Amino acid sequence: MGQKLPLSRRVVHSRMNTFRLSLFIPVLTAIALAGACASDDSNVTGASGAGASGSTSHAGASGYAGSPAPAGGTSGTAGKSGTSGGTSETGGTGDAPGGTGGSAGADDGGALGGASGDTGNPANAGSGGEAGGSGETRQRFAYIATFLNGLLPLSIDSATGKLSALPGSPINKPAQLYAVSVDPTQRFVYTAEQSAKKINTYAIAADGSLPAQPNSSTTILGRPTSLTLDGKGRFAYVASSDEDKSVYTFKIEPTTGALTASGEALKLEAASPAYVAADPSGKFVYLSQNGALGLRGYRIDQTTGALSELESSPHGLAQVFSGAIVFHPAGGFLFSAGMGLNAFAIDAATGALTLVEGSPFSTQVSSDPSATNIAIEPRGKYLYATNFSNPPRLFGFAIDSLSGKLTPVPGEPIKGGSPYSVGVEPAGHFVFVGNDDGTTAAFSLQSSNGTLHEIEGSPFQIGGLQPEFAFATAH
Repeated sequence: MGQKLPLSRRVVHSRMNTFRLSLFIPVLTAIALAGACASDDSNVTGASGAGASGSTSHAGASGYAGSPAPAGGTSGTAGKSGTSGGTSETGGTGDAPGGTGGSAGADDGGALGGASGDTGNPANAGSGGEAGGSGETRQRFAYIATFLNGLLPLSIDSATGKLSALPGSPINKPAQLYAVSVDPTQRFVYTAEQSAKKINTYAIAADGSLPAQPNSSTTILGRPTSLTLDGKGRFAYVASSDEDKSVYTFKIEPTTGALTASGEALKLEAASPAYVAADPSGKFVYLSQNGALGLRGYRIDQTTGALSELESSPHGLAQVFSGAIVFHPAGGFLFSAGMGLNAFAIDAATGALTLVEGSPFSTQVSSDPSATNIAIEPRGKYLYATNFSNPPRLFGFAIDSLSGKLTPVPGEPIKGGSPYSVGVEPAGHFVFVGNDDGTTAAFSLQSSNGTLHEIEGSPFQIGGLQPEFAFATAH
């Protein structure tokens, strides 16, 4: 028990509306906003704005939450409207710690432009804003965790999106890896190793490569199937399988990235956790369940990281069964992929979830219970989701930043392959799909309407069974 479905069973069984009480059958043949990276380029030129000091959010009304990043550069043409929460003119009220002279810039996902100094997730530049002059483009890296083929550190070509193996790749072959995440500081990669019942920590080198052996490891009683880091990089949460039906809490040592257990594991009774995810604010953790309906929500103790269940939990009892969870980068909305693509509004004070009108926005979204098959690009304008079979597809949706409603992007869904998971790199230029046949498909993202176009050379002969993505930006 505790492992994901083998390929042969996935082909026979559609992963959409079926109540699967035991989905982790040993795999005998040779796991995305998430984790998602929380910082991007900071020295992009653009029109100067007046940066107010404050918390870590992007420029304009309701900026994105994330880890601090320097304010933007100088000179250029201001963007006309912010990408989330209303408009953001030049010299607006972006909250950046000590932010002065943040810049409005290109709406291209690769610039940290925007009125008054962005921080956190990348590219909240004004829609329609023109890029001003040349700016820094930092290297991005992808990390693909696979079942039996190890951990694959890769570089992403910033111009073409092509993937190239970094020195030492693959690492820890043939480990049974189930999840991967990068911390908000972009310094550490974490993997969940199922059969060994441990979480590994790797320090990211300047060139994006990882050491052959983990810098540290910690074990749990159950077999890990999902992991998440809180938005402030203080705590890690690891979900284990049917074996002990628990969520483990760890404190993250900021210098080394090592994990230290904090308190007793949170044990579920009726079901085991399928997918665990911490919201961008660092206040709440939500999990989907393998063996029961609904999303469970928990408040994070800001000192110990301990989880206490919300009074309103569980949520979505008629909508959600297992599946991935992803948050809008600005907070405010949660999207789930179990038993259909649903959207929930998050009460910022209580953490309660309210189903967004129109859910489910698709019933053709599915993968394994703990597979990250939904992802949101860094500006929060578009969501992408995969369906493993019947037929295999990649979908794109535009996100209404006020209501959370989803609208399909122009064109037909992309068909083909065996799309197990999906991820968007930190600049928001490229979308990657992890196929269960050992390949990775890559698509360029058209920022004006969210459409995707497969790049030359895709799919790449890179990957493995049950691939999962994490991304980092050079630091």
